Amino acid sequence: MQLTTNEVLTEAFGFRIRSEIPFPELLTVQGRFENADLTVRLEPLSEEWAVMLASPRKIHATEAQILIHIPEAALFAVREGRVIAVSPVPGADMDKIRLYILGTCMGAVLMQRGVLPLHGSAVAVRGKVYAIVGESGMGKSTLASALMDRGLPLVSDDVIAIRFNEAGIPLVTPSYPQQKLWQESLDAFGMEASGLKPLFERETKFAVPVSDRFVREELPLGGVFELVKKADASPGLTPIEGLDRMRLLYEHTYRNLFLRRMGKLDWHFQVTARLAGLVPISRITRPDEGFTAHELAELLVKTIGEEE
Repeated sequence: MQLTTNEVLTEAFGFRIRSEIPFPELLTVQGRFENADLTVRLEPLSEEWAVMLASPRKIHATEAQILIHIPEAALFAVREGRVIAVSPVPGADMDKIRLYILGTCMGAVLMQRGVLPLHGSAVAVRGKVYAIVGESGMGKSTLASALMDRGLPLVSDDVIAIRFNEAGIPLVTPSYPQQKLWQESLDAFGMEASGLKPLFERETKFAVPVSDRFVREELPLGGVFELVKKADASPGLTPIEGLDRMRLLYEHTYRNLFLRRMGKLDWHFQVTARLAGLVPISRITRPDEGFTAHELAELLVKTIGEEE
């Protein structure tokens, strides 16, 4: 495993991140290290390892800290939304560790800071952000790519960070300029995989840089679309009403299993209830066979125009 002894200052999710681990995915920024919002550092975490190895549980959490053990990778300690301490397993692959820092650990950081993380992709449409949420494998990133082909820039892929400003408006903070796409999606869009880096242990899923099609400013949330697959279904859209909105937002909160262990269930209920009352939430249905991303993108854009 190759590590650098030089710290770098990067930006993601609105945070200036001071790190001992290089993140080629992130935007490098200028500034003083002491003004960083989040620090990523290497620590032995000896006492924490003793706790984790004595328990079959892979997650231990309090309100101030969550410990996450990823076998064959590292033990991560996420503290008060300000520090991600990493104790790598000997021989661990740094690509795998970076994936967990920018995914699972960042989800914990956002929760600790009172920011709602949703699992999905998001694009900007006429000054507002529209989130596409859903279970893994539904085609969220592929649909976002189809929307980007229509000139709509990416705001986030995988983790969507939502916070309320002082005026009570839900805002989405951009993550970093990269998508994760399967080989089938690359083929459908006519994109070459040569030159793209496969994600760790996923040889047919690739990191796709999108710096030229990426929003760098916080924008209001305009709506949420849940993407689902059904056998032999035609592409369609259905508004979600009532308490089903709350259920949907809970199901698609990124790493929602953390909420109870972190004592965040009440906070999550209040945030999602507030959000459910402010923005339209709909379900997009797609067939489980065939490539329908462009058709779904047209449906989504038409729906947004009608809502506006």
